[in-house]
Amino acid sequence: MNSDTIEQTIQHDPSTKTVTLEVSIEQAEIISESVEFLSRVLLGHLPVIAEKIQDAPGVSTEYANQLKEELYQTQQRLGLHTAMHSEAAPEKSQISWDIHQVLRQVLFQANERKERYVVDADDPSPACSHPLAKATINGTT
Repeated sequence: MNSDTIEQTIQHDPSTKTVTLEVSIEQAEIISESVEFLSRVLLGHLPVIAEKIQDAPGVSTEYANQLKEELYQTQQRLGLHTAMHSEAAPEKSQISWDIHQVLRQVLFQANERKERYVVDADDPSPACSHPLAKATINGTT
């Protein structure tokens, strides 16, 4: 791999198997966005679906806005929209969110997200009891 790699290791107790994934910065950005999307959808944040497809080829702004409103109305009717740190939040959503937090922080530290939100620099606030993933860029945490 080139020098722009991230090593992500899910750390558990020594008897638990771990996974090491080596990816480029661009791939890490995609993974971060993907796990954030999954987390939000599992929490019932339905309008995020429209936000993600608005940049798809052939999708007009008008259609994306209409879909976003319809998904918002559905979300309201069904009483969805669980908070991330709520006991009602699905564990898979919380684990996904924690992975996203770790990746966004390490990408910020690597100057890949300096133009983005300041929250990217914050230390991750675990949403569940699972240990946080560990991410490094070029051997630095």
